[in-house]
Amino acid sequence: MYRFTILLAAHNRLELLKQAVASAVTEANDQDEVLVIDDGSDKQTYDWLDQAAADEPKLRVIHQENLGVSSARANGVDAAKGEFIFILDSDDQVEPGALIAVSEAYAKEPMIDLLYGDNLHVFASGATRYRRYKQYSSNQRFLWATLLCPRVPFKHSGTSFRRATALELGNYDTSMPIKIDVDFFLKFMHRDRVLRHLPVPLARFQVHDEMMSRDRTKGIRTWMALIDRYGPKNVVLRLFLKLCRNGSERLKGLYESLKRR
Repeated sequence: MYRFTILLAAHNRLELLKQAVASAVTEANDQDEVLVIDDGSDKQTYDWLDQAAADEPKLRVIHQENLGVSSARANGVDAAKGEFIFILDSDDQVEPGALIAVSEAYAKEPMIDLLYGDNLHVFASGATRYRRYKQYSSNQRFLWATLLCPRVPFKHSGTSFRRATALELGNYDTSMPIKIDVDFFLKFMHRDRVLRHLPVPLARFQVHDEMMSRDRTKGIRTWMALIDRYGPKNVVLRLFLKLCRNGSERLKGLYESLKRR
């Protein structure tokens, strides 16, 4: 068994994918693997991945029909050979030294089930912005912050977790249309697993024009479902969370529409 599987779910965006794969291969050592689940990419991307895997022993590629990112990630967790899985979005890059820092954190505290870190936002101009997150004093506080705060208090890219724990909790939910990462984190919080924050940048988040547009209506519906699934049993508190989340999502949508004018 490998120590780490760096897992990428990919669909086209070849030039960005090349950078992501290169960063993952550079960070991986002989005890690690880089696994790309190709979610029905075009022929150019398909062929490049196969050739890259033939040239690079650390790289493994699995092709599937276009079923969506949740299916690709779930299939990646199933197929991974690593004890730990390190998530990298196909348009991001592993920050140099990230796997060493993550390995040291797991060695220092063997009870950790999921580890999330900071990241760097990289803009087309080359400018970067450091995005910091925080360690919460309890899973309950972390859960409430996730459901309530306008900005989700973690970034999925750069997150790592124990493969066995993810499978025990049901893996990624392939029925989720969006917010797959939020649902995944909430599973760990809700089932009282050990989540830790590592205060160093673990991934470079590429800010680019090809990023998925946000469907606020679908997003609000999904947030309501997440609150029903993981929120408090008290009906009044649950309604409060829904009102807050609905309001913050609509305000974000208004802000984004004003920026585009």
